[in-house]
Amino acid sequence: MINYKDIVDLFETAVTDHSYLQYFKHGTIDNIDVAVNAPLPMAFLRPLQSTGLLTGTSGRNRELTFELYVLDQPKISDEDGRLVLSNTEQASYDLFSFFYDGSYQQSMDIEMDSIIPVNEAFQNRLSGWVSTIRIITSAQGITYCNIP
Repeated sequence: MINYKDIVDLFETAVTDHSYLQYFKHGTIDNIDVAVNAPLPMAFLRPLQSTGLLTGTSGRNRELTFELYVLDQPKISDEDGRLVLSNTEQASYDLFSFFYDGSYQQSMDIEMDSIIPVNEAFQNRLSGWVSTIRIITSAQGITYCNIP
């Protein structure tokens, strides 16, 4: 089973490897404002309430849900605002593709349920996109036999 820390670390690796994104943070939504002086553009991963363990014909699976914010700070012009929304949308899909098409596709399933624009949000008036992402992994390691 891929644990929670490993999933967050993979998102951090995807952001670090991305040429557009400059910063990654994880945690509660109020931590976005803590990153006021962070390099931009940034990605922020927020855990949400999740389904947890699922059982089906393929065995046990675990599902975790996150909000993925990809944000930048536009300049004053409308043209720059459109460019920021365009670039951050593409970066959101790039991060999704890191899991969906990359070497981790055998270890987990990823689904992007929605993507919503964010405009002039938080203390530093950031714009970009927030997507709801579900990660489904095998839960074969979660068994009564492994309880210490």
